[in-house]
Amino acid sequence: MALLLLLQVSLVVASPQCETHSKGNVMLQLGQKTRANVDRRERKESLQGGEVREWEEFAGPFNRVCRGAGPTDNNPAYFEVHQKIPSVEACKDLCVQELGQEGCKGIEYNFLSKRCELWKRKEGIWAFDYPQWEGFTCLRFGWPGKYLIPVTGGLNQACRGPGGQNSESFYVVEAVRHMEDCRARCVASKICRGVEYSKGRCEIWHSEIAATESKTGFECLRYEPPIETEEDTDEPEWAIEPPPPAQPMQKD
Repeated sequence: MALLLLLQVSLVVASPQCETHSKGNVMLQLGQKTRANVDRRERKESLQGGEVREWEEFAGPFNRVCRGAGPTDNNPAYFEVHQKIPSVEACKDLCVQELGQEGCKGIEYNFLSKRCELWKRKEGIWAFDYPQWEGFTCLRFGWPGKYLIPVTGGLNQACRGPGGQNSESFYVVEAVRHMEDCRARCVASKICRGVEYSKGRCEIWHSEIAATESKTGFECLRYEPPIETEEDTDEPEWAIEPPPPAQPMQKD
């Protein structure tokens, strides 16, 4: 009886259908793993190039509404209104689809009413307000301000390019009220490698910030998004060449 059972198991393992099914599973896993590695690698290259825009909660995940230059600046020309949008994710997708990567500056969404505002104000979303009603959130789209990191301590430091250069071709100058306005300009700009702020003057850098110069009253922040390590992106050996198919069991 035991010998008969062993022979049945051996036949099942050795069957072509079983071998094909096993090979198919391996190839499916291979495709999924390789696609995931490609996605991570593409994202890493995008981050290294500084050409990635992301969504960020403005003023935290609490009940907030978006505003322009100040808490009372809610000009209807700043946004487009869409009703009955089922989720905040759908509102975000709609903003990019309707306004494009550069045109979409953020959204205001109400979870209760399903009302979605697509913000297109050129200067971006600078301020927020506390609404009377519940269910609001304000998200900015662009170069997230959370990735603006002080260079050489930041304070009393002026931004400089490679070799300590300070060419006017490296940046665009904007008049702002304070550092937070300068950061908001970075978020909304076409390209932002960092900002320099001093006394109402904001430089939006579109070239590499490679160094700083000590200068009283200045502040330098560089855009530094996180980058995955090689350990996160390296493919295992079998991700390039799948393991050999299972061999049929030999009968004694």
